[in-house]
Amino acid sequence: MTNRPFTEQVCLTRARADLGPLARWVAVTHQRVAITSRGRLVAVLVSADELARLDAAAGTRQHRRGGRVSSTHAVELALTGPATEAQVAALSAAAPGRYAFCHQRRRAAVLTADTAQGALEQARAQATAAALPLDVVWSLYPDKDGLVQLCLELNTDVRQRLRERAGSAGETLDAFVNRALREGLRQDNLRRRAAIRSALGPLLARHSPKQVLRALLVDCEEPDH
Repeated sequence: MTNRPFTEQVCLTRARADLGPLARWVAVTHQRVAITSRGRLVAVLVSADELARLDAAAGTRQHRRGGRVSSTHAVELALTGPATEAQVAALSAAAPGRYAFCHQRRRAAVLTADTAQGALEQARAQATAAALPLDVVWSLYPDKDGLVQLCLELNTDVRQRLRERAGSAGETLDAFVNRALREGLRQDNLRRRAAIRSALGPLLARHSPKQVLRALLVDCEEPDH
């Protein structure tokens, strides 16, 4: 058990060890805490009051939209650099206690009672108003159609070059970017697969698959750095 105060980001190992104190701290402060594992955001801990507020907001929005389904969605923002104290304060003023930062404030997560697209647009607008150096904004989980919402921040020069390339290909800007992203992801998967196979060859020559899996599972329990 630790006596150190909790911050806006806690690794999974510490969250598991200090779950009781962490839950009480969130309940008292009403602050959201990002929980990470091996450097990746895996969950956000919120107080019961905050969850009730989100559920109530989701119900109100559903009623106003004539019964159309609207639920709570999680959105993550990747920044080009660490958010400053002033930027974090501006974001907190717009949405008190709703954002949780991690990765030395290079990433932030927020829960919003809205559709996936609405949550993304709201988070993007709030981050832009707070002058955060946005890079990419995306929904953490698929929407009702199984799609993950993604928003790329492009400067004027990049957008113009993309429009020119899209025009040369006889495509709209959105269609061109979607196709380029899909191809980029396909190529990245191929490179990753080749790298994994290359690394596993010598490893499996010395160890059984069971030994390798056991080592990986034990490694997952190590503290984050």
